[in-house]
Amino acid sequence: MPATSGPRFSTVCWTRFRPARAWWTATQKGCGDRFSLCAEGVEEGCFGTSIATSPGREYALEVCGRGTAPSVGVGWKRGGTWDWSIPGATFRLGEPDGDGWRRTFGVVRVPDGADELVLMLGVRQATGERTWFDNAALYSLDAP
Repeated sequence: MPATSGPRFSTVCWTRFRPARAWWTATQKGCGDRFSLCAEGVEEGCFGTSIATSPGREYALEVCGRGTAPSVGVGWKRGGTWDWSIPGATFRLGEPDGDGWRRTFGVVRVPDGADELVLMLGVRQATGERTWFDNAALYSLDAP
């Protein structure tokens, strides 16, 4: 059962702007459908969503990406603030399928001290470049 999935990205954390655009819409590009999350012309930034959690819990994650330099990472918060002393994780996207979608799948274990998992879908683009993300999901691997 997903801990979170679909278009529930509550945070957009762009760090540098050109005229940048981001949207979740009928982009005519989707991994299995015609809807996806898209960023255009963002020098460096990410879409992010987070869930409350506790140390020792494990989650599987999956994400599809397409276009210019998609990246997938997990970071950790403690008490609502980033804790940069806790190492995050990055996940490599696989080779493109026939439609250009690249998929990643991985597992993370919540480290000691963390109480929030942040899934980040990152981009680094030049003006006019686009990156799409779809089917982003976290699945709890712990017994209910």
